[in-house]
This record gives sequence, structure tokens and C-alpha cells, in this order.
Amino acid sequence: RRFGVPARVLPRLGMGGLAFAILMAAELGLAMLLFGQTAAQHWAAYRALAEQIGLAAQIGFAAMPLLRLRFGR
Repeated sequence: RRFGVPARVLPRLGMGGLAFAILMAAELGLAMLLFGQTAAQHWAAYRALAEQIGLAAQIGFAAMPLLRLRFGR
């Protein structure tokens, strides 16, 4: 095992939630630094369907620790 995350729901949700928060913070930081967007502009972009699909994929990424608990390797 790479990380000693207990095989229980709450630790797995916490790990996924932390990964999601880091991912979203990195995305916001890059949008601000590379594209000159404000935080409000970045969050407003999620009104578009393409951005919503991307967000759904990021939520799927965050769900992986919990899904591994449920479905195994």
C-alpha cells in the first residue's frame, strides 16, 4: 500500500475531499496566474456545459478512494 488510509468510509471521503480541494485550488491558481482571470470569472465559467463535464470528472477523481473501498482493485 502506498498510503495507509483505513478501509472505512470517513477516511476515504476525507482523502477524496482533500484531493478535490487541492485540485480545485490548483485550477483556480493557474486560471488566475496564466489566464488573468479573477476568482469570480473562474467560478462563473462553470455555467458552461463543457466546464460542468470537467467538474464532474474532477468529482469522479475525488471519489476514487471511496470507490476503491467499495469495488476493490
